[in-house]
Amino acid sequence: MFRTAWILATKDLLSFSRDRTALMLTFLLPIVLGAVFGTAMSSMSGGGSGASTPKVELAVEDRDMSDLSRALVAALQTSAGLSVEPSDGARRRVANGEVACGLVIPEGYGAGLAAGDPLDLLLLCDPSQAISQQVVLFQLAPVLLKQQLDTMGAGVMGRALERIDFPAPQRALAEVALRVSYDRIESLLSTTEGTGDTSEATPDFDLLSDLPGLLGLQRDDVAGRAGADVARNAGPSHAFAAMAVMMLLFSVVGAGGSLLQERAQGTLTRLQLTPSAGGAVLIGKLIAIAAIALAQLVTLFAFGALVFGVPVAEAPALLALVSVIWVFLAIGIGILFAVVCRTQKQLEGISTLVILVMSAVGGAWFPREITPEWFRAVGSVTPVAWAMDAYHGVLWYGKGILPTAERSGIWPQLLTMAAVALVLLVLAFRQYRRRFGAT
Repeated sequence: MFRTAWILATKDLLSFSRDRTALMLTFLLPIVLGAVFGTAMSSMSGGGSGASTPKVELAVEDRDMSDLSRALVAALQTSAGLSVEPSDGARRRVANGEVACGLVIPEGYGAGLAAGDPLDLLLLCDPSQAISQQVVLFQLAPVLLKQQLDTMGAGVMGRALERIDFPAPQRALAEVALRVSYDRIESLLSTTEGTGDTSEATPDFDLLSDLPGLLGLQRDDVAGRAGADVARNAGPSHAFAAMAVMMLLFSVVGAGGSLLQERAQGTLTRLQLTPSAGGAVLIGKLIAIAAIALAQLVTLFAFGALVFGVPVAEAPALLALVSVIWVFLAIGIGILFAVVCRTQKQLEGISTLVILVMSAVGGAWFPREITPEWFRAVGSVTPVAWAMDAYHGVLWYGKGILPTAERSGIWPQLLTMAAVALVLLVLAFRQYRRRFGAT
């Protein structure tokens, strides 16, 4: 019995070793996805070999142009976690999702700081980029505290603590630390930098809402649709956009793979013998796949709107346009895979690897802003990134096709997707005629 079992096991192992698709899915796919996740997560946490925390872009608008305001900008430019970009339109950049935060230094900042007046800095935020906001706050904290202590001493910080109703026990400790040493308060802040959890040190202190007041910042959420429920809409809008992008690719590739199945069964040959068939076989396939894909997107977004409050009804026509263009780009990808691959297993293996990697680097799994610059650069040239930017622009940022005074448009993403879809479909038709003998 054991000899027979060993012979059968050997047979299965030999069969497995000859199946290159199975080998790729078993060994290569986990390695590639592990490398993608490892790069993103190590970068976010600052760990890993050669990894470093990615810099977060901060648009700084200096309206004061005093010695102290220039010194503040110069100090921020030396921060390890910030990429400071002087800008005259910080609000518009944050509202468009180009940067997570913007800092506005008002007129009179330098004079007020020297006179000991309360600070009136304005921190503009995109609520959908909470991770980046934490990085910005932790990088701003030591710079602002140092300038305030150097200029006015610890008294202003005590008033700031009182103004935000900082818990009394923690307020006393913070005031003592401020009077004793700047280095001490910097170390207190850094204890939460790795986890973002301040619950043990300050049970009643909320980082994103209370720390700006402590630093003399007035926070203003400027991104998102007018009147949107930030806590309810930001995450679901991204999640349903990601599902619309990634799952549609899998569905279209699977539907396109029916060409290979029909060829193996002889159905495709019989269809091509039909009078005036020619390319109509493939065109009919495209129409059917498009109808199914659009129905899938309608169902997905309807569920998101009803259950999670995704703002689908705010711009249904524009959302439909994005969906139609994305469907045809996805079909171009799926059909090209189907006519290039030789077997169904080859199609499944290669398409799975490509789709999962594109989804990871393109922002469907985690925000691209937490990844290194080179990672973001790679992701930005993928169809997944174009579709994600278009969907998120419509659902969260309230963008139209063309730019306005307040918002940029999504026409670059739509034009890119449409052009690439056309190219892929032309290539797919040519390869279909070459391989399947269509005329």
